[in-house]
Amino acid sequence: MRALRRQRTTVAPETPSYNGMWGMVMADGGRPGMWRGALLGSASLIALSSTAEAAVYCTGVGTANVLCDAAYPSDGGLNTSFNGDVTVNVNAGAGINSRGVVVSASGSITFNHNDPAGITGSMYDGIVLNGVGQGAITYTGSANVTANWYAIHVYDNGPVSITQTSGTVTANTGISVSSAGPRGSVNINTVGSQIVAPNGTGIFVDTSGSQSDVTIATGAVTGNTTQTGGGIYVRMGQSTQTARNLSVTTSGAVVGGIYLLNGGVGTVDLTTNASVLGGINLQASNSANTNAFTVNLNQDVSGNVSLVNYGSGTSTIRTRGITGGTLSVSGGGANSSLVVDGNIAKGNVPDFFFTAPLRLSISPPPAPTPRRSTAIFPEPSTPGLPSLIRPLAASPAFPSDREAHPVTARRR
Repeated sequence: MRALRRQRTTVAPETPSYNGMWGMVMADGGRPGMWRGALLGSASLIALSSTAEAAVYCTGVGTANVLCDAAYPSDGGLNTSFNGDVTVNVNAGAGINSRGVVVSASGSITFNHNDPAGITGSMYDGIVLNGVGQGAITYTGSANVTANWYAIHVYDNGPVSITQTSGTVTANTGISVSSAGPRGSVNINTVGSQIVAPNGTGIFVDTSGSQSDVTIATGAVTGNTTQTGGGIYVRMGQSTQTARNLSVTTSGAVVGGIYLLNGGVGTVDLTTNASVLGGINLQASNSANTNAFTVNLNQDVSGNVSLVNYGSGTSTIRTRGITGGTLSVSGGGANSSLVVDGNIAKGNVPDFFFTAPLRLSISPPPAPTPRRSTAIFPEPSTPGLPSLIRPLAASPAFPSDREAHPVTARRR
């Protein structure tokens, strides 16, 4: 066999090109192996760049419209900011399961959470909505939010609306809203869902705006039973004495108690339609407030109940049974009234404290026989002194509601 001889092909030299580093390598007599390595390295960089561009985590990040869903999943979290109004939609398949969400904007923020798998911030917060200006923040959620620190944490100088229609909000603090702007009203509605924050506060609100109102409607709320207002804690206008109306209505059991302070000038309204464990402390602390102070405790409360109206507006208070604590009522205008429809006992001994010109009625539950006694606390002759019990004779049969509660009927 004849040995095959390799043929060398001679290529005429080209004019050196200095376009780029790799051209300079060849112009300097670099070996072809170096050139091939350069090409391979460049190809690898292009491939990595293409892969990074293909792996888009959510879409519209950094713009006015952000979407996270099965087609554009997150990498475990979402962090976006925009100079203007922003809308964020989190839908099924978003995969926010570890690092939570942070949204910042100079304008309004609209956040819609509809991922059945929920949103989780395993290290810190679940959802943080940060309004840099005075734009409105609106959150609507229908699935779980789970976090280590705060489940839903909102900072803003404008109005805030939070609606959680279903699911469970779980964290050391369930919902926290801080708003300092003049229009910093807060509206929270969690009816249909539940808040679980056994080591902290279920709902926390702090606002001081001169035109701010706070309206809260809740389902079940669980907070820390060892701290004040572990279930619901609201502070309005404490430092600046500025705020307007406060309204809280519960439709589910509250564990951890309720603390409400309105330092502004406006109406105060508390209605509980389910039990409260941990007591209630409600204060309207502005002496210039002439607006109504209304409390309806439609289910039993366990713990101390303190209701204080420093203003001159009419206090209208009605409670059911109170166990393991003291009922304390003070302040209010001349037409103020209190009706207690149930037992009040601290241990086995009734415990009351009243310092107000109130028309009062205590109606214990019916006895086994068809008789019930009613006691009236007359208006004190000297303002500021506690009222005294004066028992009435038992009526021969169950009295009507009008007869049993002379406060409601007024004087005839």
